Amino acid sequence: MRILMVSTTRPSALKPRLISFAKALSAEGHEVRIIATTDYSWGRAKSELGDTHGHDVAVVQLRYDLTVLSVIRGVCRVATRKASSETALYDDPDLRRAVHDACAEFHPDVVHVDRMRAYSLAPQGYPLVLDLTDPRGVNYGTPPSRSNLSPRGVLEQFRRAVDLRQARREEVELAKDHVVITASPTTASMLVEAGRGSELTGWVPNAVFHEPMPIVQLPLGRHHLVMSGNLAYPPNAEAVGRFIDLVSNVRLRHPEAEASVVGAQPSRSIQRAVHSAKIALFSDVKSVPETLHEIGATLSVSPQRLAFGFPNRVIDASLAGIPSALGAATVAMLPPEAARLFEFTCEVRAQVDELMVRPEIGRTQVTALREWIQTCCAPKAVAVRLEQLYRRAGAQR
Repeated sequence: MRILMVSTTRPSALKPRLISFAKALSAEGHEVRIIATTDYSWGRAKSELGDTHGHDVAVVQLRYDLTVLSVIRGVCRVATRKASSETALYDDPDLRRAVHDACAEFHPDVVHVDRMRAYSLAPQGYPLVLDLTDPRGVNYGTPPSRSNLSPRGVLEQFRRAVDLRQARREEVELAKDHVVITASPTTASMLVEAGRGSELTGWVPNAVFHEPMPIVQLPLGRHHLVMSGNLAYPPNAEAVGRFIDLVSNVRLRHPEAEASVVGAQPSRSIQRAVHSAKIALFSDVKSVPETLHEIGATLSVSPQRLAFGFPNRVIDASLAGIPSALGAATVAMLPPEAARLFEFTCEVRAQVDELMVRPEIGRTQVTALREWIQTCCAPKAVAVRLEQLYRRAGAQR
């Protein structure tokens, strides 16, 4: 199949999700082209895509700082344009033109767009798949209360915060004839509840290419807690304070315990707070699993009160060979076969205490998660799932 992928967020790097899809699909012989709005150079974009198993993954880059840079079959064309102040390019004329030009030249079997609201970018007549990667209408100022931390309770509060029935009613109607994919089965179920047909809604996790590292064998008394995630994302930024509190509590019983925050784009206030708490900060990270391994992390902590999409930090931790302590909001985003590994308690602090004194639980968790990742997130499995959804989209035309 020929797949044209479109990223609509500015400024951004090539999205890891799109990169993982492109690499997985190209490994199975599909031809992929990506249109990405990015400040990255062509060389860096190619390095991020890495090994595509001998199949070309062409990238059309729209640079919104100084120029429009398009790369088609290795030929670069540069044209000046004014910088855009928009952060989301759902209906940008230059992006629309680039998509139309690519369709005319590439003749894709399907157009895969990274946001539900960007359904109008592709020319009429092309099968369209919309990747719902972030909610509209999330009220970050109203996190779930501490009084109800069960997965079901947090999920109910999350549903009210996002309010898919209201915030997405128009999008569900306008995109009703297109296939929509999400990163979490929970989100897919919520979309079906909001009125989408189940046959046109599916979930696909990011493809995982990292080789798993040895499971960490803890020396007696050594503890290194870590929180990871993009710190420009409000739920992650808001969780840093709770991670600092949790580390302080752990150090009352284990004064030697180390702690780190691994995440891009930390604000100055986060940098100051982390530094004051004597917690290391790693913000320039190419590979989270490798960083967790290199710094000697022993336990990943996810204290987020609000979660959306698949929590990739769980995968990162298991690949690094360390267990995870998850908040109920994060557990609620996992598929049932993975969520059951965290049912021994729903309170993050209690999970941390349990995993610190009973490392065998952590080793069992990591082993089971790796088996699930190998089954569900392997590149071939992701490519097969995407192809099924692409063909479903084609059948709608």
